[in-house]
Amino acid sequence: MRILISSKLKEKRVSDYCIIKGLKVIDDTEYEESIKRLIQKKIKDYSPKHKGYSLKAKLTNFLLTKGFEYDLVNQVLVKLEE
Repeated sequence: MRILISSKLKEKRVSDYCIIKGLKVIDDTEYEESIKRLIQKKIKDYSPKHKGYSLKAKLTNFLLTKGFEYDLVNQVLVKLEE
């Protein structure tokens, strides 16, 4: 989501300094929880044939389109697999 927020603010010609300062305000725990909530919500939309890597790839692509960072998405998905 930070990526999407950043790009939208750049489109509005907000300075990089203000964007960085604003993104620091986002609580990391709350941010990670929002990823988990989206995963739980979206996982219900996929059929049972999507398992393992296929499901992980679909969830990753979904979350990337929402503007979340790949590393964080991957980290959360690995935690949820455990």
